[in-house]
Amino acid sequence: MKIYIICVIILISVLAVGCAKQVSINSFDECIAAGNPAMESYPRQCRAGDQTFVEQIDAIPMEEAIAIAEESECVEKGELIRESIMHNDNTNTWWIDLDLEKPGCNPACVVSDVTKMAEINWRCTGLIAE
Repeated sequence: MKIYIICVIILISVLAVGCAKQVSINSFDECIAAGNPAMESYPRQCRAGDQTFVEQIDAIPMEEAIAIAEESECVEKGELIRESIMHNDNTNTWWIDLDLEKPGCNPACVVSDVTKMAEINWRCTGLIAE
């Protein structure tokens, strides 16, 4: 009799686990909401089973990037060249060339879509002759 009860309990347990509702995960946000951790990568990733979801980062508008650059160290060092602005979708950054002289360098003000902060990237190349 005891074996019969144990078998019934095991059978009910197996059926309950097999019939558990499977949550459909189709995006990074759904993956996080389901309790899965975000990987420390850029952009962040979330793994659910055998699927990996990548966080989508939307670009800030160009006008907002310019406003951020105008309030940063970039304009303290040089002038923004508004005719030379581009967005890099891979790094989620806006690049605004600077009118700033430094031998062997082509500086740009770089504005991050994520942090909404700006910094100067000097883009120096090669050996600087003295």
